[in-house]
Amino acid sequence: MSGPASPSVRPLEELSLDEIQLADPDLWKRPEEVIEGALCTLRRERPVSFHREFGHGDLIKQGPGFWALTRYEDIERVSRDPDTFRAGSGISIWDFPPEMASSFHHMGNEDGAKHTRLRRIVSRAFAPKVLAHLSEIIAEEARDIVDRVIDRGEVDFVSEVGGRLPVRIICEMIGIPEEHHEFVYRKSDVAIRVADPAYLLGSGNVEQTFGEIATAGFELAVLLQQLSAERIKTPGDDILSLLMNSG
Repeated sequence: MSGPASPSVRPLEELSLDEIQLADPDLWKRPEEVIEGALCTLRRERPVSFHREFGHGDLIKQGPGFWALTRYEDIERVSRDPDTFRAGSGISIWDFPPEMASSFHHMGNEDGAKHTRLRRIVSRAFAPKVLAHLSEIIAEEARDIVDRVIDRGEVDFVSEVGGRLPVRIICEMIGIPEEHHEFVYRKSDVAIRVADPAYLLGSGNVEQTFGEIATAGFELAVLLQQLSAERIKTPGDDILSLLMNSG
């Protein structure tokens, strides 16, 4: 579930194996070094571990539990063996409410023939002429980002640099017009936190945090529905056009 600890975090292994429950909100409220220490303990002593689930009132029902992989090699092997393992039922440490699960489902969570079909369609968006155009866009956006921050002296790297470049690239590949890029950046910054247990379970108000994330996901879904309808009428070379007109 997690990679190696950040170089700036010194893992503190103060929890025993039996005290480590990855779905327990109290774990994710602990200091970062304790969380990293718990993951280090799991990787070393119990790299494949079963964890019980915790419910959160009416929002998240208590499920049957889940298996967690904490070593890269195991995650890689499972990811390459769809005949034995499946992702379609979800890959997070909590069970989303059904109406929320559909908004955050993606190609990486599909199994078997459906995943293969989607991957075949999306691969067409990586034709040489498309990649050449994308290369130009990346260079242009990188220059613009540097020009915006170079004279400031100090900036928040994540919000001003690190987060904006990949969002611009993804928008270009999907086919989202430039006037929507800032909206997508702001909403995706919230929605992506659905995969961050430290943010969600350690927030102190799970219901409110879930609501903010769900709203952001819904607003992004509405935008994509509108653009999808346009691409059916006027297709282009982007991924959205390919998906909407694949037959």
